[in-house]
Amino acid sequence: MKIAIAIPTFNRVEYLKNAVQSVLDQSQEEDIDLYIVISNIASTDGTTAYLEQLNKDHETVIIYNQPEDNRIYPNPYFLASVIPEDIDWVWLMGDDDYLTQKNSVQIVSEHIKKYQGKDLCFLHACQGRRSRSTGQVRVAEIFDLCNELGYHEMLGWFSSIVLRRNEFVASMNTLRETHHYMRSDTLEGRSNYSAFAHSAAIYKQCVGKMSLFVDLPLAESQDQKPTEETAKRWAVENTSERYLFVADDLQRLREMGLIKHNYSRAFFKYLNWNFWDIWLLHLTSELINKKKAEQKFGFHFSMNPFDEDKTSATYDSEKFLTDWNKKLDRIMKVADFMENKTDSKNLSILYVSLKYAVNKLVQSNFSDEFVMSMLADQIKMLTVPCHDFEILNLDKDTSGSL
Repeated sequence: MKIAIAIPTFNRVEYLKNAVQSVLDQSQEEDIDLYIVISNIASTDGTTAYLEQLNKDHETVIIYNQPEDNRIYPNPYFLASVIPEDIDWVWLMGDDDYLTQKNSVQIVSEHIKKYQGKDLCFLHACQGRRSRSTGQVRVAEIFDLCNELGYHEMLGWFSSIVLRRNEFVASMNTLRETHHYMRSDTLEGRSNYSAFAHSAAIYKQCVGKMSLFVDLPLAESQDQKPTEETAKRWAVENTSERYLFVADDLQRLREMGLIKHNYSRAFFKYLNWNFWDIWLLHLTSELINKKKAEQKFGFHFSMNPFDEDKTSATYDSEKFLTDWNKKLDRIMKVADFMENKTDSKNLSILYVSLKYAVNKLVQSNFSDEFVMSMLADQIKMLTVPCHDFEILNLDKDTSGSL
């Protein structure tokens, strides 16, 4: 079996060195050929030189090293273009993550061999700090796996994603145009690129096929908490707003007939929270931050994070209200398809209260302190955890496959 660890990277050379070393340190059976495939575009921190030397030192390291391709297409697209055709499986890995065990690859390969007769196309390799280390396995079609353990939980974090080569390449190729959507100056344009566009792309390729979850600690983040560098990167990439667009992803998948059943509460699990908590948290924070920005600078910020001069574009209250309400409305795309009607009802109540709040704020020119105080309290409530941090729910049957 030939397995490739595929790493897209950008300006994280010290992290990348740790990630690569964790792969080079892997113990493996004789029937496993392990490769490292890395795509680097636009790095300016010494990554290019490091990769050139790495490629010289290791014949199993394959490099796409073209800094000038930045902003043409996204990094995962170029990554997929250099995966050798004879590779069987691809383990997607973040450049700031690492493999936690010396035999992580061997464990994954053993599970692939055991279940590949079931038309297995996807395996979730559990994050170390989120695994209960039970060794339990879930085998199911991709929707059922997401509906039990979570859509984001299964398909969101790069370093848990192991795919058959064909599904990996097809998924990454689907992301070809997303780089351009991110830089759109319209809300409609940006909504084509969610923070988890890769999750929707993988789901499309794996729907109707068998997938596998393994509750063993196999990969981990090098940083346990988001760093200042990560926060800056998320700001540049407009990540907070793009979380909202996951609702658009799910709506499109349903319209394509790729999601035929209602969503359980677990489907929306995001770490300790429900995904809609993150959506509402972003929108509520946007209201408060808009007031703070106007008080500090005396003008309206551009809603497009890629404007070179953010002072040059002004958005009046009517424009803000229109865009903000569109963002809020997209959340309700999922409410009608929730399996738990209490969740649907509670989300609808939050929706109505925020609709009222934003209209009151706009009418008061963002000076209604009572509403601002209410929104601050709502932010506190939205950040209260409502799920276990670990992925596996031990309240359910853990005897094996679904």
